[in-house]
Amino acid sequence: MRKILSFFFAVAFGVSMFATTYTVAGDSEALFGTSWDPANTANDMALVEGSTYKFVKEGVTLYESWINFKVCEDHAWTKSYGKDGGNFYFQVTETASYNVTITFDASTEEISYSLVKTGSATGKPAIKLHGTFAEVWDDTEAFAIADDEKSASLKLTLEKKAYEFGVKIGGQWTANATIFTRENNSAVVTGDSGNMSLEADAAGEYTFKWTYETNTLEVTFPEGAAPVVKVTIFFVNSLDWEAVNAYVWDADGNPKHTWPGEAMTLTEQKVGENEVYSFTFPEDYVNIIFGNGHGAQTEDLAVDASTPYFVPGGLNEDKYTGTWYVSVDDITTAVDNLTTDTKAFKFMQDGQLYIRANGQVYSILGK
Repeated sequence: MRKILSFFFAVAFGVSMFATTYTVAGDSEALFGTSWDPANTANDMALVEGSTYKFVKEGVTLYESWINFKVCEDHAWTKSYGKDGGNFYFQVTETASYNVTITFDASTEEISYSLVKTGSATGKPAIKLHGTFAEVWDDTEAFAIADDEKSASLKLTLEKKAYEFGVKIGGQWTANATIFTRENNSAVVTGDSGNMSLEADAAGEYTFKWTYETNTLEVTFPEGAAPVVKVTIFFVNSLDWEAVNAYVWDADGNPKHTWPGEAMTLTEQKVGENEVYSFTFPEDYVNIIFGNGHGAQTEDLAVDASTPYFVPGGLNEDKYTGTWYVSVDDITTAVDNLTTDTKAFKFMQDGQLYIRANGQVYSILGK
């Protein structure tokens, strides 16, 4: 009878019999114990007053990095809260011991945090790589710390292909979009500005060395690998994309980088008023897709180093087709009556390439 009365009391006065649980899930294993795990009950927030919940962690050693997290409902990703539709984040600017408080107001869905330094960090943090060295994204084993504690190292036996990864310092993710090659094999790693990548140009044992004082990662390549032959291709941005990406893959279907590819470099060249972007990559990658990173893209294209300039054309099932050219001069001579005061390339609805020059409009087929 008491249970029935309790139920009716809860319904009558709006008291929930199944209170919502709020949990913090993020990328810092040092702070959260696990990585992006909404089911970790150790990170449940405590109700402190009204609709305000708090997560408190005292005396935790944090390293220079950005920390990303969300507040999740009921140990699942079904409903989660962050900032501006993405993750909530804050920056740790000094390696030290901290008291961390994360506050969430369930009524306003607002998140705030407090980061109070309590002392100096002790010992050296564990270093791991997190990337595509296995079949799926995963952590490597920890680097072996040198006796002098100035550096740590890890040896990995790798295949000849491209790998993507970041560095975990004491369980905190950090990366800086560096591409490691035989010619460019070291970089200072600070922040979180995109995955790093390694162009493994030969199968064999690679040594990764981390220097603690400078936060530098150095990769030693195996001896005896043949020099990598690279090609450079160009994209004429007649579509006025704000950014241009290149996604390339080899004859076996292995991509150099995850979708939507890597950012192309803006050059000083122009075709009319259209900017020209470039991308350099190993010749083993024989297929390419150009895209803007937001859904617009070309169809699958075959790479031919003898005709490196691509001009997009019409649409084929929502993907752009186009034509490859030898040079900028080759593009201009392909169009009748093209003059130096060309205003712009435009691709009309019928899929034809049009050029405006001398107050006239021309197509590849004529005026």
